[in-house]
Amino acid sequence: MPIDGDVDSIDQLASMCAENGGAVVWVNTSRLTHDIFYSQNPAYLHALLVTDVSEDGHFVEIYDPLVVNRERYGCQTWVEAGAFRMALTEKVCTETYNHMGLAHSISATPTSADAVAAADTLSVLRSQASRYFGDDEFHDAVDRYAAASAASFEKDETYRRVAARRLFDHINVLYVIPCLTLLGHSLRQAGIGQAALEHHDELVKHWRALALMALKFEATASPNVKERMANRFKAIAVAERNMWLAIGHASQAGAPASQLSLVGLSAQVRL
Repeated sequence: MPIDGDVDSIDQLASMCAENGGAVVWVNTSRLTHDIFYSQNPAYLHALLVTDVSEDGHFVEIYDPLVVNRERYGCQTWVEAGAFRMALTEKVCTETYNHMGLAHSISATPTSADAVAAADTLSVLRSQASRYFGDDEFHDAVDRYAAASAASFEKDETYRRVAARRLFDHINVLYVIPCLTLLGHSLRQAGIGQAALEHHDELVKHWRALALMALKFEATASPNVKERMANRFKAIAVAERNMWLAIGHASQAGAPASQLSLVGLSAQVRL
């Protein structure tokens, strides 16, 4: 849900915490204060869970699942509300997608019908596959990301190096591989079928290869590496399509369902 610009963002988060126990929000990392790593490195778009707001509204309790410092860790801590308000509203200029001003809050007491639907793994997988093929936001996402990356690699050396490193981090640390790993666990829990698993594993290999190429490009700016990256993006788009096609076929065939911890791959990887 969008945060209402006419109402203070911290007040709105306080309401979400009181009603639903918390809200996931997108923030500009350069404005985060709970680890000096954030202010000393290029800004990027990051998701945090807001769990509480102090009664006087001066402090916000957050859960940060991944601080990518020298030693990676997660933490729950209180931060000053004024600085956090800036983190919520100041757009990251290097991001392809602008998710600033969005909060995601889910009721802790879903209806029985919702609970049954959430437990039906195959239904969720079928819905995700349907969205992939029916929504440009999903099935064109890799092509858009490839184009955004290519444009970044044509800029000055500093921007190019940051973009290449950001591509590596987005793949291996922040988004792609973590999401694909969760999706792989879900496919195995659901007994979705060997074909879908093989396509999933192939997609993971392509992304890992692209991440290594990004590191090479950061160091060398080689035109040959840049061309190989463009070709790898094309292979990823094909592999992703094949994976969701196999998942859709398997779910339609009625493979056995089981409880699911998390299903879904966010195609909106960001640069």
